[in-house]
Amino acid sequence: MFEYSKIGEFNFPHPVIGMGAELKNTVSLGYRGNLYMSPCIGDLEDPDNATSHDNAVREISLLSDEKIAAVAVDLHPDMYSTLSGKSLAEKMGIPVFEVQHHHAHAVSCMVEHDLPECLALVYDGTGLGTDGTVWGAELLYSELASFQRLASFAPVPLPGGDAAVRQPARQLVARWFSAGMKIEEPWLRRIGVTPEVCEIWIFQCQKSVNAPLSHSAGRLFDAFSMLLGLSPQVIQFEAQPAINLEAEAQRNSGDSPQKKIPYSTFEKNNLFLVDWSPAFREHKIPDIDGQSASLANSFHKSVAEASVEMIEYGLSKRKTRNIVLSGGCFVNRLLRGLLLDKLEKRGLKVFINKKMSVGDGGISAGQVVAATARMKE
Repeated sequence: MFEYSKIGEFNFPHPVIGMGAELKNTVSLGYRGNLYMSPCIGDLEDPDNATSHDNAVREISLLSDEKIAAVAVDLHPDMYSTLSGKSLAEKMGIPVFEVQHHHAHAVSCMVEHDLPECLALVYDGTGLGTDGTVWGAELLYSELASFQRLASFAPVPLPGGDAAVRQPARQLVARWFSAGMKIEEPWLRRIGVTPEVCEIWIFQCQKSVNAPLSHSAGRLFDAFSMLLGLSPQVIQFEAQPAINLEAEAQRNSGDSPQKKIPYSTFEKNNLFLVDWSPAFREHKIPDIDGQSASLANSFHKSVAEASVEMIEYGLSKRKTRNIVLSGGCFVNRLLRGLLLDKLEKRGLKVFINKKMSVGDGGISAGQVVAATARMKE
């Protein structure tokens, strides 16, 4: 049996279940004035965790003495949690609400702090966007029932899809390709890639063969970590490159002069985009030898600076002083601290998840509240 924690209050006219995400899965129930969440079940690619997820759904539904009115799932159609949610809804004859991943992140924080609207900066590894690309560095103007995407990082292909997450060298090659660089053989030797394999990855990027476009902040951290020699060729655990990058940044004493990590910005189709190609063009292997701590620290500062530019763009479009920070990248204390300092100095009200996870563990709660808000409308 699971123990379900009351994590928030909200007016739920009818019971709604949120099925959560694929990673760090939780299940939530909104019932009357309460929002309940299961403990973290884990990653649903593990069959035992998938079974635990199904058990949690059955158990949490018993907290309500009314029939479940709706099921809320992620927008991604292939997640186990999405498939099981749609199956449950079909059996019960009730509606399914698909909630975009980053909107669910934003709403999870909004319900904690009783916010009707905000600008939400959501940084993580992966979430299917409404345009079919992989989102993960999103500035949203968020209300509980809906959102508008205002800014993001410029997209870069992921050769091999999920394989690029496990092998960050694929991401670095894609960054070099996207920056229009001639990739030199000594660089490839340093990251353990043969020219022949590199050609295959570039072909995938050129022809869009199993190379989905990604806007992800998490993937940017992976690629820069690989550039500095801080990532293994095959990662052993989630976010390992980003964790190593933050740890290296914390080693920087500040005594040596720091180079700014450059980026550019542009607006396209009413979307403000941050392009990180200049960062990879300017910092080449082996020119960066002996500078990893300083460059890792500068990288965090540049990401915080670019984030503020995204938020300032959002403020020019929407009249709000509420800023939400959510998504797994904000586990990074260095990035979070830099950004909090910059935003609070501008007189903005900044909110972060506290009662629930800033990462995917909070998704199910956001799904429940977003779906309920849509039902009310």
